[in-house]
Amino acid sequence: LAVFLNGGPLLPRDASEQAKVFPVISWKNRKTGDLAFFSNANGKVIHTGILTEPDQILHAYGHVRLSQLTEDGICSDWKAGFSHERTVICRLPF
Repeated sequence: LAVFLNGGPLLPRDASEQAKVFPVISWKNRKTGDLAFFSNANGKVIHTGILTEPDQILHAYGHVRLSQLTEDGICSDWKAGFSHERTVICRLPF
């Protein structure tokens, strides 16, 4: 966030808008620092997080947490399956 506040590119408020402004990266090319976006059942992007490792994501869902990330989504901490289904991974332009 500090990068954006100090003269970086404008950062839209909502995850759905953020997913539109950054370059899309394929799953196999993901790396630490990339943003992952997740959609609801209607296909609208509603959640985002930052990769701290290729298979780990920092995100806020109830509270800030580190979760396992797979090609399909964020592995749930409390139930079988995923808490969020992955839509796209984007790379910040700096």
